[in-house]
Parts: sequence; structure tokens; C-alpha cells
Amino acid sequence: MAPTRFKLLLVLGTAAILGTLVILHTPGLNGPWYWQWRWQWIDSLRLYPAMLAATVPFFLGQWLHARDPGRTTAAIGLVMLSTLCLELTAAGMHRKPFDLGGVADAIRDPGATGYFTDAANLVRRGIPLRGWMSTYAERMPRFHNHARFKPPGLLLYHMAFIKLLGPARLTALVAGLSLAILATCSVAATYLLILKLCGQREAAFCGASFFALCPSLVLFLPQFDQVYPAIACAMIGLWAVALAAGSARYAVGFGAVMAFACFLSQMFLVLGIFLAALALRQVAQTGRPGLARVVRYAVMAILTVVSIYALLWLSTGYDPIATYRTASGLLVDFLPLIPERPYPVHVAFDLLDFALGSGWISFLLVAYFLLGRSEGSAPSRELALLAVCQVLVSAALGLVPGETARTWMLMYPLLMIPIGLELAGWDALARLAVYGALCFLLAALTQNMGFVVQ
Repeated sequence: MAPTRFKLLLVLGTAAILGTLVILHTPGLNGPWYWQWRWQWIDSLRLYPAMLAATVPFFLGQWLHARDPGRTTAAIGLVMLSTLCLELTAAGMHRKPFDLGGVADAIRDPGATGYFTDAANLVRRGIPLRGWMSTYAERMPRFHNHARFKPPGLLLYHMAFIKLLGPARLTALVAGLSLAILATCSVAATYLLILKLCGQREAAFCGASFFALCPSLVLFLPQFDQVYPAIACAMIGLWAVALAAGSARYAVGFGAVMAFACFLSQMFLVLGIFLAALALRQVAQTGRPGLARVVRYAVMAILTVVSIYALLWLSTGYDPIATYRTASGLLVDFLPLIPERPYPVHVAFDLLDFALGSGWISFLLVAYFLLGRSEGSAPSRELALLAVCQVLVSAALGLVPGETARTWMLMYPLLMIPIGLELAGWDALARLAVYGALCFLLAALTQNMGFVVQ
């Protein structure tokens, strides 16, 4: 069903107004009084032609998919290539002339994340893997910035590059560019997730295409948060398939991915809201047999997680429980040092920042789908509603408040479910107009807001 002219005009009008307000540095758009993204300015004649050129693979992908839907893999590849080009273009434009050195400097700056700095210190001191992994919880208070609150996975990522290439600036650049490449996997993962959950190839392609242009996915290089959506998709997809297909191996796979995810960040635990909703949905649909299946596969997944961490403890001495307790204690000590985020006021601002990260018009498209009467099958509408509930409940509970354009990035693939389902019912030209509006918002935010250390 083609969208009404009013729907399209409202999307384009909203994008034009918000993009213009961003260019004018309108107070409030960059965040509430207690925490804000910084305003900046990049010359229009440098930025906009370069960003336009970076979107060429994206629109080639749209053309290829429309011409031959059977070549979706190639089309998704082109869309991913465009995301990579946009990431590099946005990162390099912060310096004049064009220079990707800011990516390396952001990774090496201990005040940005601290992972590279602490990994380099461990390598320089010659501490063996078991030596620092077995005492990881005790070392955490001496780490820098984000590294103090996280498991050792991200330290190991940077340590691998340092051991291979040395602690040089070039090493940091290679690590950052590798993150840019890995971030594009979030596009393909979103496509596969929507396809697996909803069974609609067109909706999956539309949702992945929209995500490929989202400001958060493009502008947070070199943050590992860009990779989290791909891991989140793997977790959700494996759990959904395990429940639907009655396959124990998918439940074990889900447990393995969860163990890996929690080795990188505790943030993945917030997805328990959607995972539990999928389980309850299965029980509601199938009754007692469904409940038995949910319990059985949940136990399998938990045993898989426990087994992996037991093996990790035996081989390296790493204690995940002590790490979690230490991280929690450090966060309690750290929170009084940041500006107060008053509840429930910050709930609204968290949602607004999340909307910013997906280009604002995402929320309009979600509303169109949820309020529509005929678009999408009943199961798809249920999944879309559960996806939105994941975001709303996370906000209401105050889970990881602030910087939600970054910290909630792993939830964007869920937001793409209703967006993809909505756009699948639009004609090709209307979709291109929506993508063009999102490109404009992305370019305006690139030009006027700074999201990482440069």
C-alpha cells in the first residue's frame, strides 16, 4: 500500500525543519541542560559534496534491489560499503585537509575510552595473559575512563593490534579502521534479524537500509558501540530461532553469543526485556509445551554461559563475578561526579537522544506503522510492538541514562523492525525520498555536532 502524500510530506518537512535547526545550532537539540553534545562547524563546500559521494553505493544498492530482488546480497553489500564510506568521510572531515588521524588520536586518548592506553600499558610491562586476567577486578580501579567499568574484551581487542604492530599511532588507526569495517556488519545483521523474525525480505532490506544511514552508526567512529548492534542481532536471532524451531543447538549458540557479548559489555543485559518478551510470546502461542521448551532452552543457554566462563576461569583465572561487582562499585562512586540526571525528566531526554541517533524521522515511521490498520501481518505487528516496548521500558526504568544515541545503539536493530515494515509498503520513489531526508539529517549532524574526541 502506497503511503499517503501527507505521510511523506510530514517526514520531509520534519527532516527539513530539524536539519535547519541543527545548522542554526538551536539550543536544546544537542541535549538537555545537564549534558550536551558539543556544537562544531565544518565548511559546507567541503562536507556536503563528500557526503553525497559517499552515498552513491547506497543508492546503487537501492537501484539494484529494485531492478532484481534476487540480488539482495549484492545490494546489501553496496549499502554496507556506503556506511563505511560515510564513516570515513565524517571522521576525516573534522580536520583540514582531510585526515583520518583523528580516529587514531581518539583511540589513543585515555580520556576518550582508555582501552588502547591500558592495553598498551599491560603489553609494555610484559604481564602475561593469565597474570593480568586473574587479577582483572583488582586492576580495574587503576584503568582509564570506560575501561574501568567494562570486562576485558575490549582491552584484548586493542592488545591484539598492539602485539601485532606495536603501540604506535598507526596501530591505533588500524584498530579504529577495523572498527569501521566491523560496524558495517550491523547493517547485514539487521537485515538478517528482520528477515528471520518477520519473514519479509522487503521489510528486512528497508530496515537495514535505513539503519545504514543512521547518525549513530556513522558518527561514533571509533567507538565499539557501533559493533554492538551486530552482536545484539545474533543474540536475539538465535534465541528467536531456538524458540520457533525447537532447536537445542540454537539455544546453545545463543548462550555462547551471550557469553561473548557480556565479555565485552554488561549493556547487553538490557536486551533481556525483549528476550523475555519473545519467550512469553512463545508460551502464549503454544501453551504448556511452549513453556517446557522455554525453560529447557533457557537452562541450556545458562549452562552454556556458565561453562564458557568456567573454562575461561580455569585457563586464565578470570573472575566474571568479581569483575561485575567491581564495575558496579566503581559506577556507584562515579555517578556523584557527573551532573544529576533528574528522574523522570531524563526519561524524555533519553528518548530524544535516541531519536537523534536514528535521525528523528525514525520515530515518525514507527508511529505510522503502529497506528496503521492494514500494514503488516499480525505476528509482525506484535514483534514491532515488542521492539518499541524494549526501548520504552529501558527508558522508564532509567537503564543507562544519558548518551543514549551511543549507549543504546544495540537497540537500533529492534527499532528498524517497524521502520522496515512501514517502508516496505511505500513505493520506490517515496522510499528514496525518505532516505534522502535521512542523508540530509546525517550530513547536518556531521557538520554541526561532535560526538567523539577528535
